[in-house]
Order: sequence, then C-alpha cells, then structure tokens
Amino acid sequence: MKVFRYTPRSFARAVEAGVFGDQKVELLGGVPHLMTTNPPHIYVVRRLAGLLAVVYPADHWTIYEEKFVKIGSWMPQPDISVIRSPASQYLPRLAEPADIRLVVEVSDMTYALDRGKKYRRYAAAGIPEYWIVNLNDQFVQVFRDPEGSGKTAQYRSSATSHEGEAIGAIAVADILPPKV
Repeated sequence: MKVFRYTPRSFARAVEAGVFGDQKVELLGGVPHLMTTNPPHIYVVRRLAGLLAVVYPADHWTIYEEKFVKIGSWMPQPDISVIRSPASQYLPRLAEPADIRLVVEVSDMTYALDRGKKYRRYAAAGIPEYWIVNLNDQFVQVFRDPEGSGKTAQYRSSATSHEGEAIGAIAVADILPPKV
C-alpha cells in the first residue's frame, strides 16, 4: 500500500479548506502530525514570547507563536520562531530558514520528536539557534552553530539550563511554569 504524502502546497490547501478541523497540525516529511497543547504549554509559549520580545527588538525581529514556517518539504509550526522583520514580507509566503534566527519547541509529550527529527531538520536547514523547553524535566536546552545535513546534521554547541540559571538575559525560572 502506498502512503500519501502531502507537499507543502497541498498541505497548506488542506489546512485552508479545514480538512483537519480545529486540530493543530504540522507537516513533517509529508505526513501531518497533531500538535499537543495544554495549560502549562500555553503558559510557557506566551511567557517566553514576551521575554524574547525584549531581547529581540521589533524593528529588526518578529516573534511568531505557533505559525507555520517552510523548511524544504516540511511545514513545522514551532511554538516560537524569531524571524526577520518586517512581518509584512511573510504575507505572500512563509518564513524560510534564511529568515529565521531562533526556533523554540515547548516539549511535554513530544520530546523524542523535538530532540530527534526536528533537531536534525532545523540543524540541516541552518537555523542558527534551537531551544527545547522540557516541561516534564524542567530544563531548557539551547543548541547553536548548526552543521551537517540529513541524518548527520547537528548543532556543535549545546547547553542545558535549569531553574536558577539564565540563558543570556532570560532566567530559566521565568520561562518554566510555576510549581503548583
């Protein structure tokens, strides 16, 4: 049996036509993937977007929350992406790797995907910086300096930060949801 794979164009048309209803989906390797969302996830995305807006001034950068970007045959919907301004240049097209400074995935049930396929794809595309906010284990991984292609793509630099530490001017405690 042959598996149907979407192209970015056919996937965009399916999303616009409401094929997936209210479900949040992204295209990874021609296959639609459902995205998870829950209150802690939503909290972290909104909180971190606000913190990044201070670090990346609006006259040079736009902070996207859960917007599609185009990376070859993929159309992921990173939880946050920092792209070159002005945002109006993305009205006729999606942001592509050359436009992207930083991608962030907030991970609860998707860590294996975020640290596996997405990590390699973002590195292969040359995305300069990739963060994974791990909600389950309460840390943030920062990857920088991509190299390689395909399954061997990776980031040369990586650091894991916990509560009490900072990533540049951003305290990890300000990113993670409060303990209840």
